[in-house]
Amino acid sequence: MEDDADALPQALEQFTETARAHISSRSVDTLLLAALAEIAARAEAAILHNKYDREGGLAVERRARRLASWAGSSAGAARERCARLTQVAALLALEQAAHARDALPAARRLTAPEARDVLARRSDFKMEEIKRLKL
Repeated sequence: MEDDADALPQALEQFTETARAHISSRSVDTLLLAALAEIAARAEAAILHNKYDREGGLAVERRARRLASWAGSSAGAARERCARLTQVAALLALEQAAHARDALPAARRLTAPEARDVLARRSDFKMEEIKRLKL
């Protein structure tokens, strides 16, 4: 599972090294920002089409954090492209739906309805509880 979580960052690292040998660093950074934005958007869309238990939510969070960590170390503004994805993943990894308010930072990327939709992806969270949350 750990190797699986590292697969995408490792592939992106290889791509980055190869690209830097052939084009300018600025062009590579621009390309990475665009690629990360697309990867994050597709990952979020895929996440919203599935259901998760706690273990599955933790796996999604681990992968999202690894991607965001790699992005932050590779291109200056790239980590910001993963912020929304990491917030989605953090909600999926919660022990209880009631902790959602504490899990969302002040600089939210998700609206309250979007956060509720993410929480509804957890098969062990009750819909009534999610609806009652003050987000």
